[in-house]
Amino acid sequence: MTDIEAVTDISSTEISLEQLLTKLWEDVLETRVQPDDNFFALGGNSIKAVRVMNRLQEARQAIFHPATIFDAPTVRELADYCRKNYPDVFDSKRALSVSEETLSDEQIAQGRKHLLHRNTAADIRVDTTQPNNPSAVFILSPPRSGSTLLRVILGGHQALFSPPELYLLSFNTLQQRRDHFSGSRAFFREGLIRALMTLKDCTVAEAETIMADLEAQNMSARACFGLLQHWAGERCLVDKTPGYALNPEVLRRTEAEFHQAKFIHLVRHPMATINSFESIRADLVTGDQADSLPLTPRQKGELWWHVSHQNIRSFLQTIPADRQYQIKYEELVTSPQQIVPSLCDFLGITYCAQMLNPYQETQQR
Repeated sequence: MTDIEAVTDISSTEISLEQLLTKLWEDVLETRVQPDDNFFALGGNSIKAVRVMNRLQEARQAIFHPATIFDAPTVRELADYCRKNYPDVFDSKRALSVSEETLSDEQIAQGRKHLLHRNTAADIRVDTTQPNNPSAVFILSPPRSGSTLLRVILGGHQALFSPPELYLLSFNTLQQRRDHFSGSRAFFREGLIRALMTLKDCTVAEAETIMADLEAQNMSARACFGLLQHWAGERCLVDKTPGYALNPEVLRRTEAEFHQAKFIHLVRHPMATINSFESIRADLVTGDQADSLPLTPRQKGELWWHVSHQNIRSFLQTIPADRQYQIKYEELVTSPQQIVPSLCDFLGITYCAQMLNPYQETQQR
C-alpha cells in the first residue's frame, strides 16, 4: 500500500488535517516536515504543489487549487487556510451560512468596481497604434459556464486553433502581463505557454524561452496576438478567456483591434454556474481584490455571473447581428448534433463530426 493509499484509508476522525498534510508533503518532498517548515524552502516548486493538492483532493474528495500553497506555504498555515475557506469539507461546525437573498443594486455596483481590474491592467486601453489583426473568434462568458468544453469542441476542427485562456487582451504589454502573473498567479501564464508549444511544436522549456524573449522585447499584447495568428497559418484563432467579460474596455479591444471578429456568447443557467463557482471556490484562485468584499462564495458567484453577462450584453449591442451567436450550455451538452453544425455555419467552416468527440486527440485539443 502506498503512502497516499494509507492516508486515504484513514477517516477524518482518526487523523488530523495537519497530520494528513504532513504525510502528503513528506511523500512528495521526500523529507521530514515540521508544522512551520516552508514548502519551498524544503525543495518544493509549482509542480510539486500540484502533486500535493491533487493528492489532497483524492483524500478528501473536494477540489483544491495548487496556488494555495503560495499563500499558505507551511503545514500549519495551509491547515488554517483550508478550515477557513472550505468549512464544509474540513470543519462542519464552522460551515458558512449562505444567504439566499439576491444581491442588492448597491452590492452589485460595489462588486463591479472590485472586479473591473481583476487580472486586468489598471491602465488597460484599446491599442490604435497598429493595423488591425486578422479576424478571430472570442468566446464570451462568465467562469464556470462550460467554456472549456466549447473550446475543446472547437479545437477538434482543423480550421480552428483553440488554446486555453490566453489573458492577452487584459494587458497592454507582455511585460505588464508577466509582472502581474507572478507568484501564486503564475499558473495564469500556462494557456499562452501551451499555445506556443502547439504552434511551434516545442517543449515547455522551449516555449518558456520564446515567451521570455517576447517579454524582453516588451512586445505589445496586440502584436503578440497577431504573432500567434501568423504562426497559426490558415487556422482561425479562438480566444476563450472568461476574465475579459469583467472589463468593458477589454471587450472593446476585441472589436477595435481585429478585423470582423466573431463572438460566441455562451450562457449557462445562473444556478448551475453559481453552484459550480462555489463548489470549487473559484474566488480563491483569481487574485485577491474581490476577496475583501463582504460576500459569501455563493454571492460572489452570483456577482460574477451578473456583471459578466451585463457587460457582454451591453457590448454585443454594438456588434452586427451576423457576427454574434448565442449558445445555451444546456443545449450544447444535450443536443450537440444540432448546436455544433449550426455553430460551424456561423463561423463559416464545414461541419466536422470529429468535433463531437472532445476526448480524442487530447494533446492537440
